[in-house]
Amino acid sequence: MQNFTAMARLLSHLGDQLISSSEVALLELIKNSYDAGSKQVDIIINQKKRTMVIKDKGKGMNKADISEKFLVIGTNNRLIEQKSIIEEFNQLEMSNDEPKEKDEISSRVPLGEKGLGRFATMKLANKLLLVSKSKFSSNGALLMVDWNQCRNDSTKTLEEIRVHLFDVCGKELKSKGYFDDINPSFTLIKLYDIRDFYNQDIWDGKKFETFYRDHFMKYVNPFRPNKGFQIRLEIVAANGDFYRFTPETLDKKLLDQAHYKLSGKIIGKELKSSFYIKGADGREFAGDLDTYLSDLEGINLIGEEDFGPIDFEFYFFNRRGDRLKEIKGYTKITDVRKLLDQYSGGIMIYRDNFRVLPYAERGDDWLDMDKEDQFRSEGIRFNTIQTVGAIFITTLFNYNLRDQTNREGLIHNNAFNNLYDALRAVLKSFKAKIDQYYPRGHKNNGPLTTDSVNQALSPFQSKLEHIKNNIDEITKYTATEGNDIKDTIQTLNNDYFEFESSYYQVRSAVNELEKRVTEIEDKQRMVLDLAGIGLMAETVAHELRSYVNRMLGYLSDLQKKIPSQKEMISLLISNTKSIDSVITRLDAQAITRRRTKSKVRIVNLIAEIISSKKEVWKQEGTKEININLQFDSELWLKVNQGMIVQVFDNLLNNSHYWLLRYCKENEEFQPMINIMIYSSGIVEFSDNGRGISPIDSEAVFEPFFSRKKDGRGLGLYIISDIMSFHNSDITLSEGKNSFNNRYKFIVDLSSCLIK
Repeated sequence: MQNFTAMARLLSHLGDQLISSSEVALLELIKNSYDAGSKQVDIIINQKKRTMVIKDKGKGMNKADISEKFLVIGTNNRLIEQKSIIEEFNQLEMSNDEPKEKDEISSRVPLGEKGLGRFATMKLANKLLLVSKSKFSSNGALLMVDWNQCRNDSTKTLEEIRVHLFDVCGKELKSKGYFDDINPSFTLIKLYDIRDFYNQDIWDGKKFETFYRDHFMKYVNPFRPNKGFQIRLEIVAANGDFYRFTPETLDKKLLDQAHYKLSGKIIGKELKSSFYIKGADGREFAGDLDTYLSDLEGINLIGEEDFGPIDFEFYFFNRRGDRLKEIKGYTKITDVRKLLDQYSGGIMIYRDNFRVLPYAERGDDWLDMDKEDQFRSEGIRFNTIQTVGAIFITTLFNYNLRDQTNREGLIHNNAFNNLYDALRAVLKSFKAKIDQYYPRGHKNNGPLTTDSVNQALSPFQSKLEHIKNNIDEITKYTATEGNDIKDTIQTLNNDYFEFESSYYQVRSAVNELEKRVTEIEDKQRMVLDLAGIGLMAETVAHELRSYVNRMLGYLSDLQKKIPSQKEMISLLISNTKSIDSVITRLDAQAITRRRTKSKVRIVNLIAEIISSKKEVWKQEGTKEININLQFDSELWLKVNQGMIVQVFDNLLNNSHYWLLRYCKENEEFQPMINIMIYSSGIVEFSDNGRGISPIDSEAVFEPFFSRKKDGRGLGLYIISDIMSFHNSDITLSEGKNSFNNRYKFIVDLSSCLIK
């Protein structure tokens, strides 16, 4: 008799290749912690060591559990557990026991059933260390797996793969803090040589915060917090920085103030829901929307395959500025927009309070809300960017809505197709309800409110068509009439075609205007953020100066009291003075000093800036850049010192950034910056890097133009504005370097010379 065998690369198909992304893999491990009965899961990423730890205080495992379950592919223990709970629930249903007991039973349904979730670790890393202890066992267990043995290019069979499994003394685990008497069980997974999240150029603090908000905060149902289960994320960055992200709940006061709301249930073939509508004119309407699914427009259910009962909550926000101002309790509209950006995206799906990916992820319009105009009503368009919502399903009751093996959504069977049709029909029904209160184009129901100016033009197009129809009707009866009438009709026709042509010209201009308005709104938000940073910088600089002065005093005293450490303390004093010079530059930007001009020796000022920058760059540990400062004579200028500091500080920073980029391409390259100050008041600033391409040279002084990663594109624009304030100018010299790029800035301060 022959038996089936399997190659080790099969595990790569089940883990690395089947699970589509790191986000999905993390969600699988988080669900495992939840299934283990833990109230919390901690995820710690160390970029420098390229490790990730996932730990929980769930029921844990002993050596036998790991050997008989974790190391067995496709175990059915979760499925058996599910069936047992379903039977228990059905018995309660028959006995009509308390709903509270039913809720308690349904909350115990495990999320996994295929026995493949553990292979998510293979997607995330090359090596696995698992330490765990069951509360029923005095000892723990330790497992080590090298997933490289099972990658797609492996030629080994599964039987040839070696893993290491050991008993671990429980007392030793307790002494090291793995568990305590209150929580006698745990599981800790440590992943080595992680394959994502370790590159700080990509995964910086801002990226991790965005990732946490976009994913972790929506992994667990934010609409109905799930019995306190929490996901915590900690990052030890490659440069030593530390970030911690802790759970937040979806702000209910935002949802409560949505302009349009619909919530309810679909049970069997009935829709039971309640709605709320608030128009731009301030009027509010609320009521019930109860009907049979078969009575909804556009529904076409397939066969008898039931998708099961679902609950839903839909919130729609008109994101025009005047409508967002109606939302109270937030300091700025940008705060509201930020929250909406975080949670909008369409209709999410939660099974047993855990997210089913990828529904309502960026770019996933699974209900086709953006593709058609049928979800547009007066004052609102049910598109993904304006929608915050979810449907809630369970393993117990929605057994026909099953997860795909790769965890990328639900299987597209008849039940899923029926769900799709039902939800779209519900949205259309709500749109029709809005149209009852605010008929399209009706002028007596308050001002037209829309997120699209084109929509505002649509009544004119309808009126044009109406006029054209009337002209055509009149033309039928004038075939035999005199030339006067025919001439009048022809003139009317000509006027119509001219008006129609003008209308389409206006519509084309409006399309372009809407694009520009969107760009301007984005740029305005950035400018406001920068202005806020500037105000904060002024306060911080003032506070830092007092601290630094005290530090210098303390260090001077220490130098006298501990002569043996004189050199070390001298170095600290030198570094502290460097910090003081940076604060001086920051303080010079204070709003109270921004418009004051004074007599400045420009050579000394630039030399001080260079000295300060060199010290900062030295502390950063980057490659040394030689700065060559030359001058014809000592010059005195009447300028605003803080502004001029900003000019040369920005030029130095730009050169530093691009020179270091070029150093990475060419290790032999010796970076250099040249500054020449002429007696005429002209300053030439250049470096020996690649320079500025001819294509970019026309745009470098434009706002928001930048080739830097995450650059704001405001540095050279602000410099240009500063020069205008001084009746001066900054330009790019026409001269080109060996790369055929322009490379020299001409800072003309001749108008500021003190003769």
